Amino acid sequence: MPTTVDAPILIPSVLQVGQTGAYEDWSKTKARTRSRCRSLGAKAFRRGSMGLALKDAEFVDVDEIQGRLVINSRPIDIFPGDFLFGCTIDGIKSGTRRPSRDEDREIEHARRRDCILTSLEDGWFCLELLAYRNAPLFPTTYLESGVYRAIVRSISSIWPKLVRINSHLAGHSCGFEVEDWTRWGLNIAHFCSQAGIYDDRLRGFYKLDIHAAGDQLAKWVAEFGDR
Repeated sequence: MPTTVDAPILIPSVLQVGQTGAYEDWSKTKARTRSRCRSLGAKAFRRGSMGLALKDAEFVDVDEIQGRLVINSRPIDIFPGDFLFGCTIDGIKSGTRRPSRDEDREIEHARRRDCILTSLEDGWFCLELLAYRNAPLFPTTYLESGVYRAIVRSISSIWPKLVRINSHLAGHSCGFEVEDWTRWGLNIAHFCSQAGIYDDRLRGFYKLDIHAAGDQLAKWVAEFGDR
């Protein structure tokens, strides 16, 4: 089940960018953080979920974090103490070598899909999905509308938390957004369209303020029913 409204969102400490004493070492510090996060994703793929991969990990309550939660941000905009999101998805998608046989590809796809679904039980993983920019979650040959509906449900379930921590979510403008929440929410329209809410219904979504956007998302989730 997705995280409930009252449940805390616990962020794995492994996502935090470390401190560095010299400016020339900063690019290496960021690269190490990204590599560490990708390794976590690969471990989650092998074990079946983020929960199992992080069994003995340390966490920080999102309400206690003083730094920024970096969503949709250029590498130059990342600073010591920030929490970096999006890289674990790369690890999940490349958890093993690319299989050569169709049967093996089907098995690997099912494992990747199930890993994402089970990881949605942790609210912080929604931030990972909001931050991911490199490519679609699944090849276009697979129709995974059920997974995308689960993603939209999970994002909707933590929306009140996102409203509260909005000022800590760092991103950058792509030039067409109206409301400030769109610095971190640009992936939502893609998830909704893949879940069956098509472009004509998504027009104007990013012009809504953060509260109205959450209400609209909840209405769409209600339309999903048990699908």
